[in-house]
Amino acid sequence: MSEGLDAGDETVALEVPPGIVVEIEADPTLGYASIQNAVPVLRSLRLTNRTDRHFEQLVVLITCTPSFAQGVKLQFDQLAPGETRRISPIDLRPDHSYLADLQEAIKASIRVSVVHGTEELAHAEHAVTVLAYDQWAGTRALPELLAAF
Repeated sequence: MSEGLDAGDETVALEVPPGIVVEIEADPTLGYASIQNAVPVLRSLRLTNRTDRHFEQLVVLITCTPSFAQGVKLQFDQLAPGETRRISPIDLRPDHSYLADLQEAIKASIRVSVVHGTEELAHAEHAVTVLAYDQWAGTRALPELLAAF
């Protein structure tokens, strides 16, 4: 499959290799006020099978480093060629004691791995800044949470 980019008068074709494509939708900044107001850490996850293989018993592992939220293990009975699955929202169950004790912002990540048997088919990471309990994200993430802060 090719996607084209218009570079002035010429078009540049990019080849997208076949495989499982993982797309993560999450805010770049996570504050304790958003956690207290049930804003999901991971808004959505989309898996697309761009192969001609039919996968059965796929496992999706979601982990957070450091462990500001608990990981999740999802299982799909099947993922057909060309099929896209979207899961939204995903409850990562934040670790409230960890977040409440956080004294300064930290760089963290959410990693999604797609595994078939013992083989990792795909993975994606999303960087996130986890704020201390007394910090506000400002306009970086949901400014309407100012009242909750």
